[in-house]
Amino acid sequence: MVTDSVKLGGISDLIIAIMALQEGEAMNNMSGVLDSEVRAYNNKLRRQKIVRRQRAVLFVILALFVAAVVMAATTKVLEAHSEVNTTDFKYYTQVEIHSSDTLWGFARDYASPKHYRDYDSYISEVRAINHLEEDQEVIAGNTLILPYYSCEFK
Repeated sequence: MVTDSVKLGGISDLIIAIMALQEGEAMNNMSGVLDSEVRAYNNKLRRQKIVRRQRAVLFVILALFVAAVVMAATTKVLEAHSEVNTTDFKYYTQVEIHSSDTLWGFARDYASPKHYRDYDSYISEVRAINHLEEDQEVIAGNTLILPYYSCEFK
């Protein structure tokens, strides 16, 4: 008999739980909201939260990209501005040759490493400007036209 009462108690508890569940569904049905609708609403909120987070990350990435572009453009403008101040102009001067003068000496005095890769290239230009042959020496008392560079505009 004890087992029968336990069985009846177990069954009665199950019946009470089913009735409570049915009453809960009835309560939800009475208010017009089903469990599936609650889940759908919660899913919608979760998706909206994910979309907001994705938009925030996209905004941060876009802001960093814009900042990098602005910094690069500013750097280029500053470099261009500094290059404008260091523009060299090419000029020519007429020099009278003295007895101790050589083309190598003129190259040391007038050739700029920024504009000529070596003294030979400068001497070649001087020879071309003054119509000198490759093996021709400069003669004291004559004049030469020598190119040079200066950052001053004259």
